[in-house]
Order: sequence, then structure tokens, then C-alpha cells
Amino acid sequence: MSIFKIALAVWLLMLASPVLLAAEEGAADEKRAIPPEALFAAMLVKAEKGQPQAMFNVGLLYEQGLGVPRNLTKALEWYGKAAQAGEREAYFRMGVCHEIGLGTTADLAKAVAAYEKAAEMGSADGQHKMASLYLSGQGIAKDEAKGLALLIQAAQAGNGLAANELAAVYLQGLLGQDKDQAKAFEWFQKSADSGNLEAIKNLAVMLKDGIGRKPDPESALRWYLIAQKGGLRAQDLETIIADLKKKVSGERAKKIEGEATAWIEAYANRQAGMRI
Repeated sequence: MSIFKIALAVWLLMLASPVLLAAEEGAADEKRAIPPEALFAAMLVKAEKGQPQAMFNVGLLYEQGLGVPRNLTKALEWYGKAAQAGEREAYFRMGVCHEIGLGTTADLAKAVAAYEKAAEMGSADGQHKMASLYLSGQGIAKDEAKGLALLIQAAQAGNGLAANELAAVYLQGLLGQDKDQAKAFEWFQKSADSGNLEAIKNLAVMLKDGIGRKPDPESALRWYLIAQKGGLRAQDLETIIADLKKKVSGERAKKIEGEATAWIEAYANRQAGMRI
């Protein structure tokens, strides 16, 4: 699933896995205060004065080709400047560039070094990425204990992807952890609140099937509708929603649908506020 446009949700661009795409993205677009070209010009002035966040934003704008022709080499160059100035998320983007070869030749060792630096500086995205690398043994010696510790750190720091994965760990009893449906529900909830589409679906399933708690058709319906409005495509989704609507009154079902729409709109507005 794709993510919001750079000018509207800068930090979401750092995520490398599915994130909820609000159906009202167009409405969020209308809230952009200035044209992309003016945005880039303003950021460049600040970046050239040495502001770390502005340096990072210039890199993002070059990477996305927003307000300026796309130039991955310059993007990486500005990420490097921002990183040297202490911008932790710039290290994460540098890691992405080195891992997949954006503006440079792919180099996993350099990518791991950049991700590790981002994680050490407190980047939740960096912590999540390092957790994935430790758990898979990709580019670094496999270490499940370190991977789990970093996954927990990332989830606690608000990374929705990490929270969804941590919930699955507790639900299935993975990585040496006891099965704990209550903890799984808690982390699916936090991930869903952050807009992670997979977690929204997982939370809806737990509520529908009564996993770790009594079945809650109304809450399940709300989250399934949010998932549907957010772009989830599942073969049986419409059937599940129809069955849940049969378990609540018509008026209540209509109200729940309105609540789901309101959730999506509030999410879109929150992300629209996270501008450069």
C-alpha cells in the first residue's frame, strides 16, 4: 500500500512497508499551503544556511522530484549533509539509498552502517530496520535477541510496522515469547491507530472472532470498514462486512459507517499536518 505524498506526510515517506492510504488523500492535497517549487526554494535557502531538518527535506524533495527535477545523486548528497549535522532520519534514508542503489551503487554494508547509526540515535524506523536485519541475518549476523529488543524499541517509539510485527510475535508465541493474546491485541490496536493497514485488518479479525476477548461485532465492523475505506482489497471483505451488519441494527450500522469515515478523515488530516 502506498503512502501520502511527501509534502503532506514527510515522515511517512521513511516507511518501507504497507501503510494505510486514506481515501481522502485528495482533500489533504488541497491543504498544501504553497506550490512545490516554492516549497523547494524555501527549503533550499534554509538548508544552505545549515539547518539539519531543511537539509533532510531538500534530500526528500530531490528523491521524490517534488518542486525540482528528480535527482537521486543530489538526494543522497543532501541526506549525507543532514546526517553529518545530526539528523537521525537522514541516516535512515541513506541506508535505504545504499541498500537499493538510489543515487549510488547498492552496498549492503554501507546500508547496515547507516541504519545502525539511525537506530543508535533513536530513529524508530532505524530500529525497526535493524530488527528486521538481525532477525533475518541479512547483512549482519543473525541475532534474535537483539532483533526482538530493537523491535520492541521501535514499537514503543510509535513505529506502526514494528507494532504490528510485535503483535504477531505475541499472538503466535514467536522468538521465545509466550503466546499472549492480550498483548497481541494491545499492539495491533496501537499499530492500527497509527494507520497500518495490516494491523487494522488483524485487529478487526480479533474483534470479529473473539480472540482473547468476547466477540465485538460493532467494533469489528468499524475496523473492517476503516480497512475497506483505507484501500484493503480482500476477496471476502464485502461478505464479512455484510455479515457483521446483520448483527447490528440498521441505524447502528449506519452510525458505525459514519464513524469509520470520520476516522479516515481524521487520519488524513493528521498526516496533512505533518508537512515539511
